[in-house]
Amino acid sequence: MNVASLLKIPKIDLTRVPRFTLGEFSLLLMILQSCGIRYFGGIGVFLLIVIFLLNYKSVFYLEKRDGYCILLALALFFFCTIGHSVKSFILQWLAFIDAMLILIYYRNKGLEIFKDDFYCVLRFISVNAFIGWVLSIILPFVFLRFAWGYGYSSFLGIFNVTLSPGLLPSIYRNCGLLWEPGILQFFVNLYMFISIINHKASLFKFAFVVVLLLSCNSSTGYIIFALLLFYYFFIYQKLSFKYLILASVFGVLVLGVIQKDLNEKFYGSKSTSGAARARDVAIGYDLISDKPVLGHGFFDVDYIVAHSDIARIETEFFSEQYLEENGLMSGGYTSGIFSVLIAFGLPIGACLFLLILGTFIVDGFIDRLVLLSLFLLTLVSEPISLTPLFYFFVLSGILKSVNDVPKEESLIIN
Repeated sequence: MNVASLLKIPKIDLTRVPRFTLGEFSLLLMILQSCGIRYFGGIGVFLLIVIFLLNYKSVFYLEKRDGYCILLALALFFFCTIGHSVKSFILQWLAFIDAMLILIYYRNKGLEIFKDDFYCVLRFISVNAFIGWVLSIILPFVFLRFAWGYGYSSFLGIFNVTLSPGLLPSIYRNCGLLWEPGILQFFVNLYMFISIINHKASLFKFAFVVVLLLSCNSSTGYIIFALLLFYYFFIYQKLSFKYLILASVFGVLVLGVIQKDLNEKFYGSKSTSGAARARDVAIGYDLISDKPVLGHGFFDVDYIVAHSDIARIETEFFSEQYLEENGLMSGGYTSGIFSVLIAFGLPIGACLFLLILGTFIVDGFIDRLVLLSLFLLTLVSEPISLTPLFYFFVLSGILKSVNDVPKEESLIIN
């Protein structure tokens, strides 16, 4: 693909809308279970069970080496449950098994089916978010307010925006089907990344993604998109120096938007957001320094309060008045990276992240490195690790490396 091809308006294939085959539906449910809006209490457990029931037949296609992987995970999860509730073991085990069953399904279906389904689900999430955001602007009176864990403005429960203002005070930040704009940006950027490596990038699609990222107004989303632009123009397209000037101009504009957002998060009206993230980093260091090798297992907020110097840490980032009104650990623990390292310890936690570099979702070391960077940048402030989605990424590396499948027989996307 050359630069001129970007100017072509892509043909819209109306025959390839989401049909919600078993694979597509399972992938969508896995994403919603991991980071979708919590419409009712227990929806996470409900979706774990539904995903298992939809994919239980994959059990009959288990290979001997898959069994070794399951036994290893079972031992690890059992160790991480010592001193914690049995419920945490059951939920984590279900999340792991669901991810494995979906991967086995696609191992049998083949490369093209997975590639098409994954792209289609990412597109569905992006288009749904775009339609919902536009409707919230032109038809705000049809949107009703709900408190599904967080505050949302929703139309039919399908099209959703948050109650926090975006780039303009009168326009709400977009979240789509996901619980937070910072998570929506991950799937929007992932949609753009998969489009690039599958030779489906176009100027129209870049513009569509830019509008969606502006609707999210996520500083992490802007940073990741800047990374994707650099990847596209200078690694994928291998363009000349003159395009570096254009990229630098865009980078300056992005930096201006990010700086304004960061100032708001740390010093302005949204300063509690930045303080909470800094607090979570401090808590992470505190807990990891206590058990750096073996980790603390599958912890929760109550465990953090009991096992860390939480009172001292909180007073470093929040005022006494704020703590009196909101209590300790308001907003929960949000660092996805530290959650993994705290639970499994530094050696195993680091290995789990590195296994993503072996994923069959994309091909080539550079592409996998970009995918890992996209995931890690999102995990800095989003608690979507220790979910089926996280285990899906990790297992996509484990199953490939364990089975050592030749390239022509694997699910590697070329």
